[in-house]
Amino acid sequence: MTAIHLRPVNWADRHHLRMWRNDPVTRANSLSHDVVSQQEHEAWLAASLAMPNRKLVMIERASTPVGVLRFDAAGHGKIEVSINIAPTARGQGVGRRALARCTSLALQYWPEAAELFARILPGNDASLRAFQRAGFVGDKGADRACDEQCDAAPYVVLRLRL
Repeated sequence: MTAIHLRPVNWADRHHLRMWRNDPVTRANSLSHDVVSQQEHEAWLAASLAMPNRKLVMIERASTPVGVLRFDAAGHGKIEVSINIAPTARGQGVGRRALARCTSLALQYWPEAAELFARILPGNDASLRAFQRAGFVGDKGADRACDEQCDAAPYVVLRLRL
């Protein structure tokens, strides 16, 4: 199994990110199902790269981009984690290996972090398994939630206390 390397996303990564974002499987498992235009994506990426409360991390295998981690500081020491794996790299353990390193990454960016959390749509079994293997667990008795940011079906919330 080839090792993965993590590095900050940069502007040159925009084509990979948009291609992965618009993949039908990604869209079906995302909180937003819309196809993203190049203009919309480039505006989002430029804003994301400038945001101090967001970190985008490219996942590479053998110097080839194969996925991305996104960290969003949500306040009160809580950091939301999301992941998108390239269609050609799915089912190969890339997500699981990247998520296993997300605790140290989050603490590197935000030393005051106390909790990581992920919002996953029901039926996205691959993401559920990858996050659970990385130590994330569901809230007892309240594992489905939806808030003002949710424009899709209620999602499963998994948490990892640091």
